[in-house]
Amino acid sequence: MLYYPVLTLTSSFVSSDFVLMLSDAPWCGHCKALAPEYSKAAKELKEESSPIRLAKVDATEETSLSEKFEIRGYPTLKFFRNGKPSDYKGGRTASEIVNWLKKRTGPAAVPVDSVDTVKTMTEKEDVFVVGFFKVGTDLKPWLSVCNVVYFVIKYQHVQTVSINHTFLM
Repeated sequence: MLYYPVLTLTSSFVSSDFVLMLSDAPWCGHCKALAPEYSKAAKELKEESSPIRLAKVDATEETSLSEKFEIRGYPTLKFFRNGKPSDYKGGRTASEIVNWLKKRTGPAAVPVDSVDTVKTMTEKEDVFVVGFFKVGTDLKPWLSVCNVVYFVIKYQHVQTVSINHTFLM
C-alpha cells in the first residue's frame, strides 16, 4: 500500500521530464517494505514542488510495461529522464531516493561567480570540469555535453572576464 502521491501507471505512460518508476508485485515482501519509503520520498518531493514524479506499476498486471522496460524481478526501479530509461542504483530509504534523484535532475553545469568558487572545487572534488567561455557565448553545446554524465562529474562554466583572466593568463 502506498501512502502518498505516487502516480499509478498503466500502459499509457505518464509524460514528465523526470520520473522514477517502481515496478512491483502485490505479493512481494521487498516491495511491501519499500512502499512506505517510496511514499515518503514522493511526499518530500511534492512538498518541495519538485518536477520529479514518482510512479508505481503493478508489473503483474501491466505485463506490456514489464516487457518493454525489461523488468526481471521485484521491486525494480527505473529512472526516466525525458522519456529515456536508466537503472536506478540508489538506496531504499526516502532520503537516499530523494538525494539520488536530485543529483540526477539538478543543473548539469553551474555558473562560476568567483575565483574562490573554483578554488573551493579544487579542495572539495577529486574530479571536476570547468569550461571557460567568452562573455555572450552560447552555452547550449556545453550543457548538452555536460548532461551526458552530469551525475558523475561536476561541471561549471565561466563567462566572466576577470575569472577567465585569472585562470587562463
